[in-house]
Amino acid sequence: MKPYLLTNLPSEIIAIIFSKLPIPTLAISKCVCKRLLTLLEDDYFINSYSSKLSSALAVMLPLSPKYRCKILELEDDLDLDSHNPLTYFDFRRGSRIQVSANGLLILEKYEKHRQAFYVCNPITRESIRLYPAPEGCSHGFGKSRISGQFKFVILDGYSGYHVYTLGTGGSWRHVAEPVPTWHGHKSFAESVNGILHWDYEADKTWTKEFVIPLNSLLFGGVKFTYIHPLKAFGNGDILMACDHSKIFYYSNTTKDYHQISFFGEPDECYYMTFVPLTPTILSLKSFSMEKVTSF
Repeated sequence: MKPYLLTNLPSEIIAIIFSKLPIPTLAISKCVCKRLLTLLEDDYFINSYSSKLSSALAVMLPLSPKYRCKILELEDDLDLDSHNPLTYFDFRRGSRIQVSANGLLILEKYEKHRQAFYVCNPITRESIRLYPAPEGCSHGFGKSRISGQFKFVILDGYSGYHVYTLGTGGSWRHVAEPVPTWHGHKSFAESVNGILHWDYEADKTWTKEFVIPLNSLLFGGVKFTYIHPLKAFGNGDILMACDHSKIFYYSNTTKDYHQISFFGEPDECYYMTFVPLTPTILSLKSFSMEKVTSF
């Protein structure tokens, strides 16, 4: 029998070949042999491959008996009539998407009247339960640019912050710092360049780049109270969510809105949770101190 051609190629050439594959094919390739598994889980390959992936949107919708999450690519030439997901998965009933960072999601679920949080990679279909989680009113998640570690932060509103460093195997660290004046409101921190940013009181902290006129008639005569931008496209178009129930696409050219649906008819109203993310093939098993569950 002739030797398998793949085993005769240098690892660098194999990495180039597999970097051209779509994510589903790449996931299957990990099961072929140990050499491929080692190569495809190498940090250099993961970072190189992930940097080429398009930005995406994670949308979770309550469907009986579990909740379904779809990961949809958000390219500049977004097709409003076709939304084939990059991948999708079903998770525990009552779960909600909270925040994301570097392709990983934080999912929240109430269990026995307490908050339970899960770190999830929707691409590798792996999750880690962060237990026990302290109560809190605000959350942040990001990768430190100093240590390279993933950190999940909970603000409890009274005594300061609780920090979980992914890979420590269940250890929460309390940081007693002054609590912002808005601590009573549910909010999330944005991770930018390895730093968590909260809603600042200073007016000059952020720079205004877009002003979108909200015409209630274009929104079907419904006045929404919560508008969340999801994606700013290169041509000035905006994808936005309204009151966790509807998603609209704003055209900067026509100045018009188009309601779109990722799960059913456009007029269906569900309580959706959503967050932009950049997909990654990083396996949660690389955090050796954590108990990883596949789904």
